[in-house]
Amino acid sequence: MHDDRAVFLTAPDRVMAVTTVWENPSEKDLGSVKRQVFKTTDLTIAKDDLVVAEIEARHGMAVFKVTEVKIRVDLRSDQPLPWIVSRIDQVAHIVNKQNETKLTDALRRGEEKRLRDQLAKDMLEGIEGEIEAIEFGGSKSLEK
Repeated sequence: MHDDRAVFLTAPDRVMAVTTVWENPSEKDLGSVKRQVFKTTDLTIAKDDLVVAEIEARHGMAVFKVTEVKIRVDLRSDQPLPWIVSRIDQVAHIVNKQNETKLTDALRRGEEKRLRDQLAKDMLEGIEGEIEAIEFGGSKSLEK
C-alpha cells in the first residue's frame, strides 16, 4: 500500500476518492483526455464540479472536472493518490462576471449621456430662444 492511501484506513468517513478528467489543449491530439483519481476531505464535491488538484506540472496544480465521486480505492495499490486542493466556486465567479457586465453597461450609458449633454450644450449655446420657438407634434398651422 502506498502511504497516500493510509487515510482511507484511518478516516474513511472523512475522506473520499473521485475520478476526474482533464483535457490538454496543448497536445497535438486536441481530444486527448487524462483521467485521474484524487482524494479529498471535501465531501460536498459532486459530479461536474471543477476542482484544483495536485499534479506534477509547472505550478504543481491543475483544474479538473469531476466525473465520479465516492469511488472505491484499491488500498493495496502502490500508486500515489494526490489530493484535491479545493473546489472552484463557480457561482461566485459567475456573479462577479454578471456584476462586471452591469458595471460596464452603466458606465457606457453614463458616457453616452455625458457626450449627448456636452454636444447639446455646445450646439445650442446662444440659440436657445430660437430652438424653443420650434414646435414638434403640435397643432400649429404651417407658416408661410
